[in-house]
Parts: sequence; C-alpha cells; structure tokens
Amino acid sequence: MYRGVGLLVDQEDPLVLEILTGSSISYSHNPDLPVKEFPHAVGKQTVLIAGLQARNNAGVVFAGSLEFFSDDFFNSEVEPVGGEKAACGNEALAKASKDWCFKVLKVDCISHHRKGE
Repeated sequence: MYRGVGLLVDQEDPLVLEILTGSSISYSHNPDLPVKEFPHAVGKQTVLIAGLQARNNAGVVFAGSLEFFSDDFFNSEVEPVGGEKAACGNEALAKASKDWCFKVLKVDCISHHRKGE
C-alpha cells in the first residue's frame, strides 16, 4: 500500500537501487491540480522507494510516503483479484529496507564492566 509522491532516479547510476516501483499505469502529480503537461514520472519509471549504496558502503533509503510506514498501512489487509485476504507487505518491506540500510547485526550477548575491571 502506498500513498505519496514518486521519485525519478538516474537509470545509469549503478549505486541506485529501485526498491519499489509504480505499476505500468502509475504517475506522480499533484492531485489538487489538473494535469496539463505530461508528468515526469510515469509507469515503472515512477520509483516509490529507492536505495543508494554509497562508495563507502553506507546505505540510504528514500521514500516518498510517510504513510507507507504507518501502523494503519502495516496492519491493513489486501485482497488480490480472485484471492484471499492477506496482510499487505509494507511491514516486511520496511524491515528488509531497514536491515539493508543499517546493516543490522544480531547481538547475542551484552556485558558491561567498569573501567579497569
């Protein structure tokens, strides 16, 4: 589930990752204004969530929607045509993006000691 703006990315940049793209009929435009010119971001070219792998191995995630990460969207169900209701994938995608961006490591044991002990 997504409600927000679309992004345009440089298709030739090997450091940019298209994490979530729009459908073939999507476009990004201000919904309060009439469409008078052809939108810049249309179809699969409309990137909804993008990642950037910097040369120092740092990761950055860009999203055009805050609602994508909301509890309402995380807890929503979707019903595909001819299918049964299922949880939408927002939470799983958000967690996977977070893990990639922050390179989350699993910590097994934490212990604290005073200096010199």
